[in-house]
Amino acid sequence: MADPGTIISAAETCYKYGKMLVKFCQDWKHADDELSERVSIVEICWAKTNAQIDLVQRLQPIMETSLSRILDDNFTILQGKLWRAATKIENVQDTSSQPKPGIFGFHRRTKGFKYALEKEAIDEVIRDMEDWQRRSEPSWFLIMRIANPFIDEELHRAATNTPPIKLASNVRDAVRPSGAPPSVELPKVSFKVSNIPFSRMKIGLHLSKNTHYIIDTLIVGPNKSAEAMEHDVRDLAVRLTKADSSVFGLLSCKGFMPIHEKLSPDKKNLQGVKPGVLAFDLVFRVPENHDLSQVQSLRHLLLRNTQGSIETLPSLSWRMQLAQELAKSISYVHTFGFVHKSVCPESILLLKNISSGASPSRNGPSAFLVGFDGFRSANAETALQGNGTWELDIYNHPQRQGEHPSDAYKMQHDIYSLGVCLLEIGLWQSFVQFPISGTKSKPQPSQVFEAFTARLNGGEDVSQAFPVLLSAAPADFKVYLVELARKELPRRVGDKYTEVVVTCLSCLDQDNDFGEEADIADDDGILVGARFIETVHTRLTEILI
Repeated sequence: MADPGTIISAAETCYKYGKMLVKFCQDWKHADDELSERVSIVEICWAKTNAQIDLVQRLQPIMETSLSRILDDNFTILQGKLWRAATKIENVQDTSSQPKPGIFGFHRRTKGFKYALEKEAIDEVIRDMEDWQRRSEPSWFLIMRIANPFIDEELHRAATNTPPIKLASNVRDAVRPSGAPPSVELPKVSFKVSNIPFSRMKIGLHLSKNTHYIIDTLIVGPNKSAEAMEHDVRDLAVRLTKADSSVFGLLSCKGFMPIHEKLSPDKKNLQGVKPGVLAFDLVFRVPENHDLSQVQSLRHLLLRNTQGSIETLPSLSWRMQLAQELAKSISYVHTFGFVHKSVCPESILLLKNISSGASPSRNGPSAFLVGFDGFRSANAETALQGNGTWELDIYNHPQRQGEHPSDAYKMQHDIYSLGVCLLEIGLWQSFVQFPISGTKSKPQPSQVFEAFTARLNGGEDVSQAFPVLLSAAPADFKVYLVELARKELPRRVGDKYTEVVVTCLSCLDQDNDFGEEADIADDDGILVGARFIETVHTRLTEILI
């Protein structure tokens, strides 16, 4: 285990530098509105960080080794960031308050130049603190999965509305509920529904309230009873009511509605006959300060680049941001205690942040993981059923392909699916094509898979041969994806990103970066979650463009 003394010492040093930084920044509190607003952001960031530092110090004795190691690394990084930030702010204040003579004795430091220095310095502080929050939050919230009542005692003792503590308490309630669950079954209401292209999600307008929601319809399958599915849907809805979309990359759930079959006139009059449940609608809130009018799926955005045109290629910095947000969402799916089972570009929604206070370090639309049609609790028994369609199977690990997969679903299978999505993002080419515009046309495999088809079948037309070959040789397809990543990604997105993709795709191989399955198996799911943070999430956040 990481030395408790080291963690406590690093935390205390962070506290000292943080107080120093805020004190320096507060000298600008009564400057013009722009600087004053930025100082307020720094104060908020520090309040959040300080609350985390305080709680982690108290919880450290009960933490598992790998989680302690991550937190120790995070505090060491924070310590350096705070010291550099405080030093820079102090130097800028000294420099701007003591202008030096220039040529002919005139002062070189104009008021505009002074303001530019101050604004640049404080913007850098905000970027550093927000970047550290994004890096550290997954491990911070993973603590809430630990089955130890000491955590509940310390959360109660903290008794603060500071965002990290409040959110941590919400996560704790979701994964370790202590009281009666909230009521999440909604009364039947009418929505005016519109489609989101290349996504199963729909936009629902609540007519009487003039409020928009995002609707995810979960069909009751032939191999699962409506009663059993309602239990699972209710559990998922309860957990996702606790989700803060701006932090977790998961939409906050308002509740669910059962969708009943329509009885024929002759059955309506029969006593005791009740309509069966055909599906359940999960109703999600639209994230605050996000523009629903421009919502699109990642698949839709990828398809706009069918010819590989540079004009439709998003910036590399935004694609790295997208990759980081998806990894974060996968981490929180696990933290909330379930597996997604349907990670693919159709289940990723992109919404533009229209807030005037949006972070200066972020650009482009934000990503949210949706599409929970295949979900289940991480501790529930798996039905060993797949989807059996090639356009979904390309995102499934070989153990999980076909209608009757061989292995029970686990977090590593979601990690593999993430790896395929990250490969698509790196190449910026959709692996599923639609020859006719619109979602009704029959999907076709991308030409990216020509080499795979040629290797196994001597060059037959990819659209006809690929689905058959994928079904016959799923392990060969996984090997092909790893080779494709190693060949194409380094020159497009760099070596670090490439290694993350390969890590995800090989997460269940022998000698993988995660370690042997037996070594990362524990009742709380802490070990595999911590390894994901170390090997995937943290590596992605360290990529600088």
